[in-house]
Amino acid sequence: MTNEQAKAVIEALIFAAEEPLSAKAISGYVDELNGSSIDELIDGINADYRSAGRALQIVRIGGGF
Repeated sequence: MTNEQAKAVIEALIFAAEEPLSAKAISGYVDELNGSSIDELIDGINADYRSAGRALQIVRIGGGF
């Protein structure tokens, strides 16, 4: 899975979740990822949002995102 594909999966999981998802929960859906790589990919998603001028950001809250 490429970084772009992984970012798309993480983004979809976060926005579809009813409650905050921890990095551990996300890695349960995507076996190839661990906590530190998930944090890095979320930083990348947020960088993509900033560079596109979007008003969104993914933040850590309640032990998850």
